Amino acid sequence: MSHLPFETPDSPPWVTCPVKTQRVFENTRYAVPNDGEVTMDDGSDIIRVFLSDGHAKSVKFDDNTSVQRIIDVLLNGLEIDPVSAPHFALRLTQLPIGQPVNNNECFWLHPHYTMAQIRQLYFSNLAASYHLRFELRLRFIPKNLQEMYQTETDAFIYLHDQVRSDYMAHVAWKIDADAALELAALQIRKRFPSLTSSTVEKKLNWSIIEEEGGLTQYLPEAMVVQVKPKTLKKSVVSAVKRVCNLTPWSCLFKFMKSVMRLARFDVEIFKASIGSGWNRPLEMYIGHEVGIAFMTQDSPTPNKLADLRSVVEIYIKRLETGSEKYVVHLKLSGNSQPMMITVPTKEIAESLSHLIDGYQMMLNQCDSVWSIRDKAIQKLPHFVFRDREFSVASTTTGSLERRTTIDSEEGDYAKSLSKLL
Repeated sequence: MSHLPFETPDSPPWVTCPVKTQRVFENTRYAVPNDGEVTMDDGSDIIRVFLSDGHAKSVKFDDNTSVQRIIDVLLNGLEIDPVSAPHFALRLTQLPIGQPVNNNECFWLHPHYTMAQIRQLYFSNLAASYHLRFELRLRFIPKNLQEMYQTETDAFIYLHDQVRSDYMAHVAWKIDADAALELAALQIRKRFPSLTSSTVEKKLNWSIIEEEGGLTQYLPEAMVVQVKPKTLKKSVVSAVKRVCNLTPWSCLFKFMKSVMRLARFDVEIFKASIGSGWNRPLEMYIGHEVGIAFMTQDSPTPNKLADLRSVVEIYIKRLETGSEKYVVHLKLSGNSQPMMITVPTKEIAESLSHLIDGYQMMLNQCDSVWSIRDKAIQKLPHFVFRDREFSVASTTTGSLERRTTIDSEEGDYAKSLSKLL
């Protein structure tokens, strides 16, 4: 079991405010399917795309289209520089209609997978009552966010939108009112950059806020419901006044730093055992700054085991016949023996492998070292998915199209927070 810093079993629905990606994609082939249906009977198909701000797009593909190609097309449409591509990943989630989100419902997709392989791996045996969605996530996060902002501004904004939506979904309702108001004020100040401390009361545009979803786009829903509107607006005005001396970009960075104090969104945590076998499971920390590390009850900080850039090969194997547990084998440069990490399920093993592989690709500027030879798949005949949604989606809900999405047990930056609150 891994921890996603912002995820808890009883988290509320995703909430976010659409900010950026409302432009029409150019120089790419897109078509919108009817009623969310995706036909797969003519060799040329369409998947719906939801980004970190909740807006929906569509991507045309065929059986030979790779996951990496889909990512590249999305980033091109968003005008995100190709140099930022190593930060991004696709994950597939399955969500029971009308049911709360459970763990183990997320699959991070190897960049070399084709759509034909994904169809057989993840669509062959799922009941029609499940919605199937792809999500574009910025999973591989550099340790220097200031440098990322300066050199990869569009990717940084995507990360900000992603962190904000995760915060609203899984954190805002847990923190005290003053902290929630401060973070809301930073977002409102960024949204209305012309405000000054002397003009907030008269010029804060409540009509625009309501048109974009209301104060629930900035504050926990419980606070909005329980506090009298007049009192809440007065509190919001006071909080915005306190941050009016900040520029919009300063507000953005302060927001990110404040959320970072609540959760290391640049780190993912997995419940695992070091070595081959389920002995004394502990928490494995994976991230650009911490590398591959572990934490015990007695250690105040993670203990580093290896650098992510030192990984030269990754493969997974079942622990033993009949066991649900899997072992991730990591070959490291300068070491004759592989590092082995045992995790509870194959899905978690794949998530951990995907995460380590993505970081080593980003750091070494090289191709994948995660072997998927055990997943060689024959192409299947085309067929049609009915009563099912097959889409590329983000973990957010935009005001234009309201959806429920999930975070999974097997690794997303958004879960170390569940331990801290």
